[in-house]
Amino acid sequence: MRIAAAQLNQIVGDFDGNARRILEAARAAVSQSVSVLVTPELSLSGYPPEDLLLRSAFYEKARAALEALLADTADLALHLVVGVPVRHGRKRYNAALVLHRGRVVGEYRKLELPNYDVFDEQRYFLPDGAPLVFEAGGVRFGVVICEDFWFERAPRQARGAGAQVLLALNGSPFHMDKQSQRVDVARENVSALGLPMIAANLVGGQDELVFDGLSFALDARGELLRRALSANPTCWWSSLRWARNRCRARWLTCNRARWRRWSRSSNRSTGCWCWACATISARTGSRPQSLVCRGALTRRSLSPLQLTPWAQTGCAR
Repeated sequence: MRIAAAQLNQIVGDFDGNARRILEAARAAVSQSVSVLVTPELSLSGYPPEDLLLRSAFYEKARAALEALLADTADLALHLVVGVPVRHGRKRYNAALVLHRGRVVGEYRKLELPNYDVFDEQRYFLPDGAPLVFEAGGVRFGVVICEDFWFERAPRQARGAGAQVLLALNGSPFHMDKQSQRVDVARENVSALGLPMIAANLVGGQDELVFDGLSFALDARGELLRRALSANPTCWWSSLRWARNRCRARWLTCNRARWRRWSRSSNRSTGCWCWACATISARTGSRPQSLVCRGALTRRSLSPLQLTPWAQTGCAR
């Protein structure tokens, strides 16, 4: 399957224009057989909205734009992750919504709210951080928002909830050496958990802030697989490949004939595509004393090392 990140130039308060750019990216992604598309932080409203977040009309506009986007993407076979400010009663949250076939199928609310340098999110939002994990194509995706992956809590909670890949919505402005910091903290807090990660950042400017893009993908070992261009609206994707865990030999013992059959049914490094067999083999040596596999573990299981770069193209202006 293919996972895409849309690096967009969004404008604060331009709900119609922001929704149009998201829709263009979604349609371009679907045309390339992408299954999951992640957009930047607060991509529907623009970032940072600051005191506009204190106005009820701002949330009404956001809701209207979201409903229009749901209607426009109802025919797309795509899980679309969009950043939206949400309000529940008197509580305001920096949220990420998962859209699929015209419905909101998941909502994540940011946990780590920065309140230093150019950030003052604690003035506007409440923290939440209840993990969100959704499934697409047999793979479980966790969602975090920008500052969340600068600390270990949110990624660890996502992994604990079953996430196999982490999607990050970014609204990270430029300063010298900022990109190396982003990648370093992602390696420390996400790659250390054995999770691949894709982060989608903004480009453009808002007041005194400049967003440089440089969206990126890391595999589970922290290797940089893909980095988008700086200051360039674009849509790029990586291919996510997984192995079907099969054990062709249902009964395995250490007689010569069955050992040969077991060896032929495997890659030689683990001895068997079945993770149970591989685990037992690792514990008892390359040739198990007695190993029985009835093919019970035949579910698709993602190998975290199989997130690989695929392609990049301009798809959103």
